[in-house]
Amino acid sequence: MMNPLPLETIYTSETGFSQEAAKLYVDEGWTLREIAIHLGVSHETVAQRLRRAGVKLRTRGERHAARQTKSHANGIDARLLRELYSEEGLGVGQIGRRLGISRTRVYYALRRQNIPRRPFEPLRSKKYARLYDLKPGESFEVDRPSYQAVYNLARRQKMRVSLRQIDECRYWITRIA
Repeated sequence: MMNPLPLETIYTSETGFSQEAAKLYVDEGWTLREIAIHLGVSHETVAQRLRRAGVKLRTRGERHAARQTKSHANGIDARLLRELYSEEGLGVGQIGRRLGISRTRVYYALRRQNIPRRPFEPLRSKKYARLYDLKPGESFEVDRPSYQAVYNLARRQKMRVSLRQIDECRYWITRIA
């Protein structure tokens, strides 16, 4: 939507206002609230001016149907969804951001298109990646570790670790068990 029109434009040219509002409402399917925000007036004012101009306002059922049509108009192509999710390996949130829809809509589309979900894989720390492969008694050196991160990661991996300071910025991480 564009910036609101200056008030003097709206109130000095009621027919121009009504014509623009009618065009947005009838031809482009905008809601009264969307038009009101665009024109910088209340939705009641928009409804009143449209009625005066002879435009039949949509009923509640018609508004709901229009909203449904509007939301399904930018439906997700099965081929595109499969390509993004399965081949490119994008996550549901990434697909949603790329297509301009919510993660929930992506989940529903995956289910509707019978695209199998990938198994959940917890994120692996890149800084402490060597910790995953440590055998008991093995160690590696790391610069300025976050104690909290190292111990939490070890706890999730069901292992015990020890941190020993080498000098003021380097540490040894040793797997104990």
